[in-house]
Amino acid sequence: MTDRQVEFHAFYHDLRIVDQKNFYSARSDEYRAAHRQAIIARNLDEAELDWSTTDPHADQTANVDRVEEILRKEASQWGQLVIEASSSDNGGKSPH
Repeated sequence: MTDRQVEFHAFYHDLRIVDQKNFYSARSDEYRAAHRQAIIARNLDEAELDWSTTDPHADQTANVDRVEEILRKEASQWGQLVIEASSSDNGGKSPH
């Protein structure tokens, strides 16, 4: 191959294939996060429906625990996303 062919080969790899792979990988990560958020929203919808049909004078411990567990899961998922994003920004190194 000529020098120009070698340059084109490297250029196309880096600026077309790798760039597009990174773009679609990032979109895939976004869609996974959106899917998790949709599950949380659905769970909160169900919890809200259950909450609105319970007697306000009854013991609400189980209902409160359910909502708090949903929100804890959401917070831990966001924490994981922050760690993953920070890790990818640092070339895969832990932020700590």
